[in-house]
Amino acid sequence: MNKQIFGTYIAENRKQLGMTQAQLADRLHVTDKAVSKWERGLSYPDVTLLEPLAEALSVSIDALLRCRMPADEGKEQTMTEERNSEPIQTVMEISKETVQRKKLGSKLLAAALAVVIAAAGVLVIPRAVREYRAAQEAKHHHEVNCAKVDMIYVEQMPGSENSGEYICVVGYEGKLLYLHYDGGLSDKELLPPDTSWEDSENIGLRPGIEWTQSYLRFTYDDRTGGGELTGIVGQTTQTAVPIVVDNIETAKPLFGLENTCLMREGNGNLLFYRPSEHQGGARTLYDANIFFRLPKTLADIGYTIADCDGDGVNELLVKTDWDYKPLVAYDYADGQMTSTWYDTLPDWAAAVFGE
Repeated sequence: MNKQIFGTYIAENRKQLGMTQAQLADRLHVTDKAVSKWERGLSYPDVTLLEPLAEALSVSIDALLRCRMPADEGKEQTMTEERNSEPIQTVMEISKETVQRKKLGSKLLAAALAVVIAAAGVLVIPRAVREYRAAQEAKHHHEVNCAKVDMIYVEQMPGSENSGEYICVVGYEGKLLYLHYDGGLSDKELLPPDTSWEDSENIGLRPGIEWTQSYLRFTYDDRTGGGELTGIVGQTTQTAVPIVVDNIETAKPLFGLENTCLMREGNGNLLFYRPSEHQGGARTLYDANIFFRLPKTLADIGYTIADCDGDGVNELLVKTDWDYKPLVAYDYADGQMTSTWYDTLPDWAAAVFGE
């Protein structure tokens, strides 16, 4: 079968259904220019589009490859060897063109040709297409056995009060993942709090901060960020006791404190602190009285400082790329850091972030 016959068949069926080239293109997630090329006999569609194309034209795949009109679908066909070879030859031609167009190797050619399975004189295509799509789908699924994460947030899933299911948001390689888990891990294990301290005779150390670094095991989909948390591999204690040469003040003072500053660690975390002079010989150095650590993943997405509750004290507002919890506000009261995760982005927050 040549391209002209195949293209004419597509055009006639499309017109009978009252569809435009643009409407057919939308259903197949291609451009109307691509449909135009098929109908003018300039090219074949990709082999993976055969099944959805047949569905869009309301014909069977066998009818599509034989260019048999819907009115002839119910008529008895003489299944000669010559007749059976027509659709097989058509798919072979389409497959070869697909491979040439994508400039892929012989492995894809073999996979494309395998789309046609002749069994008991009946052409079977959907199964091969599904297998091809499943192989493509598998490329987006990842299993991680020991992942270093820079933040963890846990919340019970709505409607799961009885089953004890949770959503666990973790920062991994610069992106947020949203992992389901069944509550087998306690919140205390998952969420050890940061501990900061200031210089005192009892501690005998310069000001610093200490936090727990967790290593998790999970699976996830790189398109959606969704996955399954399966366990904690291990945890280590991290400590930062910096000495600062030049202080970088925040745009506004945080949490009712005076002269708040920030610095970025080598690992990308942002440390918010109050500076105090530290004797350093000829130069004036500063200790960092750290009161908050913002993990790299959240720091890179975007944050700002504003008074969100109108109490005259500035809070730290952080955007996320998670539709379920698009905003988190950090506040400090009575010596404790608190966080509020919002289900929607409030109008005042959208205005603050210029949206």
